[in-house]
Amino acid sequence: MRRFFSLGSSGLWGLVLTACSSPAALSESLPPSWVGANAHELWARSDSEIRDTLDVMARHNLRILRVVIRECFDPPVGDIEKPVGTFHDAALDRIDAVLAEARVRGIRVIVSFHDGRNRADGYSKAWPGESFYTETNARAAFRRRIKHVLDHRGAHTGRAWNDLGPVLFAWEIQNRPDWRAAMAWTEDMASYVKILSPEARVSAGGVDFVTFGPLFDELLAITPSVDLWGYHPDPKEPLDQATDLIARRVAAHKRQWLLLEVGGTRSDLDRLRRLYEQSIAVAAKHGVPWLVSSLGRDRHEGCTDLWPGDLIFDSIIRPAASAR
Repeated sequence: MRRFFSLGSSGLWGLVLTACSSPAALSESLPPSWVGANAHELWARSDSEIRDTLDVMARHNLRILRVVIRECFDPPVGDIEKPVGTFHDAALDRIDAVLAEARVRGIRVIVSFHDGRNRADGYSKAWPGESFYTETNARAAFRRRIKHVLDHRGAHTGRAWNDLGPVLFAWEIQNRPDWRAAMAWTEDMASYVKILSPEARVSAGGVDFVTFGPLFDELLAITPSVDLWGYHPDPKEPLDQATDLIARRVAAHKRQWLLLEVGGTRSDLDRLRRLYEQSIAVAAKHGVPWLVSSLGRDRHEGCTDLWPGDLIFDSIIRPAASAR
């Protein structure tokens, strides 16, 4: 996402709901295959950027937005825990505003409780490496984080987060977990979400290199509380082979899956086009959803953002999403 922030007339916390024309009904069920977008820190952006991004999604049939609860540095908005066990709700209040704006536009949202790639937050400092997933105190602390989030009552949605209704598509346990170390941890946390919110859909925030041994099948066997698995495509693993394996294994366990972050940097547009075309073909073959790597206006070559007016968005993303 573009790194800018302006208070504007409404102020940092003053997001006012503005419905776009002809919002889709959230009561309608989604088709098996749809297109969504990641915008991990959209909640930390200006009011106008939040609206503009959700308007783009509604206009171009991008059905699902995925955001992550984590510290944002530009603009600065702290994590909800700093230190671990001391809660601050500024980020949750902003995400609640995004949820309300998404709802009036017919967009559903995946909310991730934590960023597994963060190596500088309180959890990483207290329990470095795999100890985050194995230490009893770390697990207890993370369950408290989950409970705090689900107990949150938003001023914008007017709802307790353990009962957000169809706007909340799924709770994601963690973005980019070290899934081989987190196998038992994943079921522990997913089952806890189900205790607090029995009707919730629970997502696991991404697996990769599934063809490198039998661990993914073992993971599925011990995680009955996970409803939805995300796969992160990686150029080091053949996409056709990996997704064929996932499709077989997930179907055997009666779960669902999706391609979680399709895309890459804009520095090589030919390679990016091939990646999208291959991913779209795989998603169509298996009848599963996929998410654009990130939606935003940043034009830096090292960024993964896409936006209307970009060659990739206009020639690939827009027609693929419109077809669903």
